[in-house]
Amino acid sequence: LNDLYEPPFGEFTSISKAVIKWPMASVKELVAYLRKIQAEYPEVIYAMQEAGEELRCWYAWPPSFAEWSWIELNKGNFNSTCANWHTRNAFVAVTKLLSTKVTTSRHRFYWPGDGLHAV
Repeated sequence: LNDLYEPPFGEFTSISKAVIKWPMASVKELVAYLRKIQAEYPEVIYAMQEAGEELRCWYAWPPSFAEWSWIELNKGNFNSTCANWHTRNAFVAVTKLLSTKVTTSRHRFYWPGDGLHAV
């Protein structure tokens, strides 16, 4: 619980379908709310669980294919848990976020002086 916390990768995932973000000022009401949706709206809980399953691969940091642990990963059941892990993982997510930060500046290089004859 933190009013200032923003879950990562919300720019391209449906975080709000899987996570409850509750204001700190109303923490006392949170337990009653959770009990109510569990008792009266269990389909909401199931929908959130399914949405969470869709998101889980985005938060996995798989090893590099050059590492021994990558072989171990492929021998395990991670592929069945996260079938799209090779295209939906934290490395891909961070790359997506950073790719929007690429400069579009016309002047990528600059220095004092006239051209290559620096001051």
